[in-house]
Amino acid sequence: MAAETGVADTGEASVPATVQQVLAARIDRLSADQKAAIQLAAVLGREFPLDLAEEVWDGDVSLAERFQELKALEFVRERYGLPDRVFVFKHALTREVAYDSLLHARRRELHGRVGAALEDSEASQGFERSELLGYHYSRSAEPARAIPHLAAAGDRARDRYANEEAAALYRRAIGLLEELPGGRQPDVYGAICQGLGVVLERLSRYDAAIDAYQKALGVASDPFQRAHLHVLCSEAETAAHRHQEALAQCDLAEQALGPASDAPGSRWLSSWLAVQGSRMEALYWLNDTEGHARLIERVRPLVETHGSAEQRASFFVSIVQLSFRRDRYLVADETLEFARAASAAVQEVAPSPWWWSGFTLGFTLLFHGDLDEATAVLRESLEEGERQGDAGTRARSLTYLMVADRKRGDVDAVREAIGSVIERAREASLPEYEAMAIANRAWVAWRMGEEEAAATDAAAALEMWKRLPVRYFFDWMALWPLVAMALASGRVEAAAEYARRMLPPPQQLLQEPARTLVDRAVHAWDAGMQAETEQLLGRAVRSAGGLGYL
Repeated sequence: MAAETGVADTGEASVPATVQQVLAARIDRLSADQKAAIQLAAVLGREFPLDLAEEVWDGDVSLAERFQELKALEFVRERYGLPDRVFVFKHALTREVAYDSLLHARRRELHGRVGAALEDSEASQGFERSELLGYHYSRSAEPARAIPHLAAAGDRARDRYANEEAAALYRRAIGLLEELPGGRQPDVYGAICQGLGVVLERLSRYDAAIDAYQKALGVASDPFQRAHLHVLCSEAETAAHRHQEALAQCDLAEQALGPASDAPGSRWLSSWLAVQGSRMEALYWLNDTEGHARLIERVRPLVETHGSAEQRASFFVSIVQLSFRRDRYLVADETLEFARAASAAVQEVAPSPWWWSGFTLGFTLLFHGDLDEATAVLRESLEEGERQGDAGTRARSLTYLMVADRKRGDVDAVREAIGSVIERAREASLPEYEAMAIANRAWVAWRMGEEEAAATDAAAALEMWKRLPVRYFFDWMALWPLVAMALASGRVEAAAEYARRMLPPPQQLLQEPARTLVDRAVHAWDAGMQAETEQLLGRAVRSAGGLGYL
């Protein structure tokens, strides 16, 4: 074998202790040209084209012949059926050992030469090689040359919703920028930090997203860019249920914009409307219906006169949210029409930010009682959340698809959904939806006659909602099974107290006749009329079954 392939035979050696040592010993027995070839291949990657390797090769002998020898020695294999000759390391560990055998200075030199060869090739003119260029230049003697390529690769990954990949690329670029001796290149640094924040927010890593936005703010000087970054911070704070902090970010955004001129330009108006959209979202979660209503009327004429399709859609969603709070989630026809208008307006936007208008429409349809259409729209919202890798959208859509099944009385479908809802809610850091799954698990247990499990899960869900920074509004999902079980076991006082907890704001208004029956039962109990309380609660439980509560 040694004579046929030109491998230097060093004779019998002691048995190495590890696989790495075996491979290192094999590589050391190669001829100088073969060793240089396998080291170059290791720099190129697990798989590499021969023509690129030949552009970088600085040896005096044929590189193709050396690869044929390495192929015969089973270090590499050739892929066939491609327009160009491509070689692949047979084992990833072989590549690692060959790479580790290079001196650091030689590694940096080869990575730089590969990067230059890739830049000069026609194929690298598109985005498809940006990550590869970033990889090689970041390991070269001129790592700063990697930054634009890593940023471009990050942008491309972000735009195709490969969020983890984008975050890793952005972080590598940020790390290189922060190590530059001559400064961070503020515009480049700010744009990359903002991109990182966007993908982290999709992944529900809100604190990390805010940190990235704050880094961008640290180098931003343009007032519109600063306002935009404060809006992004506000959105992340709202998603993290820190609504006062979200409002504070809106204040900072308005300070960055400054007051309007006598004839404000379109850029100022667009930025100001974005600030108010974020402010209205925080007011919705804080249940500040008066402040929310005042701001809607302040914004309305500007949206109607100057608003883009996306801004109109956002404004309609704000109106829907105000209606939810004002009407306590008993959805009127007018509210549904605004939700449809938001969905229609957002279809004019390319690319369409479908997730929030689509989810809002599905949610509105659900509590308007249009279960089939709600299910179809929420499934589309779920698909979009999956496509975008948006953890929050996935969790919300799955949760309310489960609620639609409960309203149909479909025990099997709800039972099947519970595990996925809990998993997605935890992934999205949304404990309210984990509690929704547990409350519906209580309902399933009650329907199956497992009362102890039902009581335990219902109590757990209520406790989780109690710990939220903002009072939750769907406690009935856990309370109705508790009312039914207490009543069935003759515990009228407990049933009345559970029923009482469904009545006050911000709890969703019960549909009729359940609402009137529960209200009368609570008043009867307070008046000391136990028999009437029991009779009214019995009628309420029966009506709850017909209304999709039980």
